[in-house]
Amino acid sequence: MRITIDDVRAIHCTRGARRWFEQHGLDFRTFLRDGIDVETFLATGDQRAESVVQHKLLREADVSGVTITARDANRLFCAIGTRAWCRERGVDERAFFGEGVLASDRLALNDPKVNQVVMAKLREEPPYGR
Repeated sequence: MRITIDDVRAIHCTRGARRWFEQHGLDFRTFLRDGIDVETFLATGDQRAESVVQHKLLREADVSGVTITARDANRLFCAIGTRAWCRERGVDERAFFGEGVLASDRLALNDPKVNQVVMAKLREEPPYGR
């Protein structure tokens, strides 16, 4: 898989990306033209690289029909934090703590915590059709 400038722009600005590439000794012009291999990108060990890759994987994942529940969230975060997150973002707690909510609806929030929960869910139970 290759990471492109569009993948980076989805969550970071271009100016910051240019500086990031310079700081990590990577050629930004080559990246703009050809993209960068995901292994090389992640080899920097930088959290920003990981967030770009995670975001790309989530954008390309087939999450149709996948629901996430409070139980899924509680595997990564505490129950009190999950309830607070629901209130802060206007998520129906009854649904979230009951039958769940559609992952696709939650991904639209572009919330790093949601991304983590959905990624964990996809690793645990890949959607049908894969």
